Amino acid sequence: MLFLLKGLIFSDGTAWREQRRFTLRHLRDLGFGKTSIEDQMMDEISDLLSDMKSSAQSDPDHIVDFKAIFTVSIINILWAILCGKRYQRDDEAFKKLLDFIVKFLSGGNTVGGSFPLPAFLIRKFPSLPRFFGIDTELFLPIQAFIKVLVYESVLSFRSRHENKCIFF
Repeated sequence: MLFLLKGLIFSDGTAWREQRRFTLRHLRDLGFGKTSIEDQMMDEISDLLSDMKSSAQSDPDHIVDFKAIFTVSIINILWAILCGKRYQRDDEAFKKLLDFIVKFLSGGNTVGGSFPLPAFLIRKFPSLPRFFGIDTELFLPIQAFIKVLVYESVLSFRSRHENKCIFF
């Protein structure tokens, strides 16, 4: 049964239409095809260009580290799409997130690091991540960062809807 699931690219007919509808619906929920995403991207491009100019002007040989500059922009746009929050380039929390992500991606086994292991399995078998070659020290800071953002979002939601909702 698992081998029959071909995904969007390798399927055809009815399965392809269903997969396509599902994908487009969820991409639209994330902002695909909306102008709000375009505005966020234009803001990020503007910051990217000004960062490139200042970096080129500050170096006597006019050398620009494109990897670092583009990494900031790409992660910022993805973060804005996924979490609805865009960070300024000099924000300390954003710099920490960037450091965590760079360490995670340069930590070696990114395939093993992206292998989805359910949390209950990791709690039950703490040595399981090491078995798959996953260095938990690399993704734990990212998880902690995300937990803080979720907590802040919950508090923000509750404060905005305090009189309208019953919270348990």
